[in-house]
Amino acid sequence: RGIPGLRKAIAAYYGRRWGVDIDPESETIVTIGSKEGLASLAMAMTSPGDTIAVPDPSYPIHPYGFLLHGADLIGIPQLPGEDPAAYSGDDFLRGFKKQVEMATKKPVAVILSYPSNPTAQIVNLAFYAEMVDFCRKHGIFILSDVAYSEIYFNDDPPPSVLQVPRAKEIAVEFTSMSKTYSMPGWRIGFATGNKQLVAALTKIKSWLDYGAFTPIQVAAAAALNGPQDYVEQVRMLYKR
Repeated sequence: RGIPGLRKAIAAYYGRRWGVDIDPESETIVTIGSKEGLASLAMAMTSPGDTIAVPDPSYPIHPYGFLLHGADLIGIPQLPGEDPAAYSGDDFLRGFKKQVEMATKKPVAVILSYPSNPTAQIVNLAFYAEMVDFCRKHGIFILSDVAYSEIYFNDDPPPSVLQVPRAKEIAVEFTSMSKTYSMPGWRIGFATGNKQLVAALTKIKSWLDYGAFTPIQVAAAAALNGPQDYVEQVRMLYKR
């Protein structure tokens, strides 16, 4: 699951950044980057013939992590439009709801990723609230990738799906240290949220790997707990 100090740092980060209470013992796990975490969870939760809803276009691991384990995909159009910052997510919501209501076999999960790679779109908390309400009603897991959550260029930081009340009943979120703290080659990230999915990810990782190198976990905890002025510097560099 990761060293206790890093899991506590992750919980503190979620509290500081998004005002979300996280249990470091049962609601978060350290991963070897967000990409590995998503791929391992796909292995843990996918059976041949399961259906997964993914944005189209999408970051490659979002569809292929599930395709590799026999899943069928539903592509939900996510058109970039003229101004990614003005994107509301309404087209994605409409497309997703229509696909679920028409499907003979509803999706096991839907992938969300905002800020989006490759389209740069962002959404607000109202989008997540509507998505959580719909997915709770239909028993669909939400797998949210917020690797780019600290790269934004206005006064409104991107929200987390876990800010929505009762979101943890169905949602898990993947975060990466790569973009925020310039640690891409070190391969460190984490998954946070739904206890059932965190437990499934913990079990599959106990079979597959030995976790991230401990000194890298210590460095990640230091980054999360330390001064955050570097994060602002990186953001301003991207903005320029």
